[in-house]
Amino acid sequence: MKNLLAAIALFVLVACASRVPPSGGEVDKTPPEIVSIDPPQGTTNFNSNKINIVFNEFIELKDGGSGIIISPPMQTPPEVLLKGKTIQLKFKEKLDENTTYNITFGKSVTDLTEGNPLVEYPYVFSTGTVLDSFQISGYLSDAYTNQPVKDALVLLYTSTVDSLPFTTLPRYFARSNSAGTYTVRSIKPGNYRILALQDGNSDYKFTLPEEKIAFGNDLIELTESSTPIQEYRMFTARPKLQKLLKKKFEAPGKVSFKYAIPPDSWTVQPYQSELSSNLLYDFKAGLDSMDVWIPGKPLDTLKLISTVSLGDSIRRDTLVFNAKRLSESRGGKGMQRKSAPDTSLRITIESNGGKLKSTDSVMVRFSAPVLENGGAMMQFYLSKDSIPASNGRWSANRMSYVLAMPAKQDQFTLMVPKGDFKDLFGRSNDSSFFKLSLFSEEELGNLDFSFKNDSLDGVFILEMVDKSGKVIETRKVSKSEKIKYKGISPGPYTFRLVEDKNSDGRWTSGDFSKRLQPEKMYYLNQPVNMRAGWDMDLEWDPWKKAASGMKK
Repeated sequence: MKNLLAAIALFVLVACASRVPPSGGEVDKTPPEIVSIDPPQGTTNFNSNKINIVFNEFIELKDGGSGIIISPPMQTPPEVLLKGKTIQLKFKEKLDENTTYNITFGKSVTDLTEGNPLVEYPYVFSTGTVLDSFQISGYLSDAYTNQPVKDALVLLYTSTVDSLPFTTLPRYFARSNSAGTYTVRSIKPGNYRILALQDGNSDYKFTLPEEKIAFGNDLIELTESSTPIQEYRMFTARPKLQKLLKKKFEAPGKVSFKYAIPPDSWTVQPYQSELSSNLLYDFKAGLDSMDVWIPGKPLDTLKLISTVSLGDSIRRDTLVFNAKRLSESRGGKGMQRKSAPDTSLRITIESNGGKLKSTDSVMVRFSAPVLENGGAMMQFYLSKDSIPASNGRWSANRMSYVLAMPAKQDQFTLMVPKGDFKDLFGRSNDSSFFKLSLFSEEELGNLDFSFKNDSLDGVFILEMVDKSGKVIETRKVSKSEKIKYKGISPGPYTFRLVEDKNSDGRWTSGDFSKRLQPEKMYYLNQPVNMRAGWDMDLEWDPWKKAASGMKK
């Protein structure tokens, strides 16, 4: 009996010990709160060299406290000290006299347990007898996409000297939020010049050419009766000087280039006499990237002279590649690994999931330029018989071969037998079968597009863009007109309008040094969802943001 009671007692103890502990309840999502600040909020005649901020819980600083923003900025940022529930700012330089300072806490201040960020909190004090209370609010958007720009600095300068953004810290500044809106607070009355900047190196100056920028052409006057709202379009300026940004060798003989500015023309010459001068280019004016294919047996060392022109300027680069080493290995930071050799020529067909329109051609694409005597054995397999797929048209770079579709066929298969094509390097294709069919009329949609322009003069570029970002159709428009889009594949499409002020046929960015604003972009307020078998009507006045309509 005693043994039975002992066994029961042991079982109860084990059962109790194996119980799952409580989960602890819901995750804490409450941000830390400021309990007190010394000196207190709104202090005038401030004469201390430090500020103590006490929170209601233990906190930590992300990124060393870089999210604590002080306006006007200081040449030497204050020291940020953290101890338990208290942050102390210790100034390393003398504060300006009769100046209102605005310190925004947030972004990098989080609670210790869950990492909840502090709700943005502005702390204002003055070294003089009054607090400046003027402010400027507005909105920042990307000049090309029209989307809001977050975490950009909005900088205010009291002088009109053009070199200020390059050499001088702003007098006031603030940062845009995720919606692109901003508010610069605690400003003195007066005249200001505004600049917005995505500050890549956190120096509060326009020192990096790739930094996105926006600016106002006019001074902003702050008076007792003014509450200005300023909207700016941010852009990345076109580089001033042409330069070669990237070069890449891919075995057995492809070299890729990328330049800072899209050139007007481009040529490549072999440096070695043993290389063939019959190089093949893949280049289109207006694009910054290009490829060259070098036929013949690969050399251990490859030397090329690349020449680009832009207007009256010409740039030449002499390039040297260790082609043998690059074709055998790849990697970085000392890591070398063998790359699998590509021994075959790859072939694809340009289609929409195997579907083509009746007005399309059959576009055969190759992974490298091919010899022009290929394609003699290709066949179209029809429902009952087959016919040769010949008499195609080669592209200039010999990387595509265009075939006319077989007449009166809704479905067919293109057969490319093994070895029918060879590229410049002797590689041949494997056998391939491509099943293709035509869209029926019921599978496509039509769009009657009414473009309205009763407001502005000039020439504009209207673009229809698919969901992948590819421009399906582009045309110049200058006044109200009706445009018919027929046989459109189902899916969402975006319509956008470029204000082509310089008549170069594309969108042009701004130039701060010349005080040129970027060309404006207008977007239809929502994508047009084309449906199979539908006829749709769309009326768009970009300046009135008219809504679209549709009908079955």
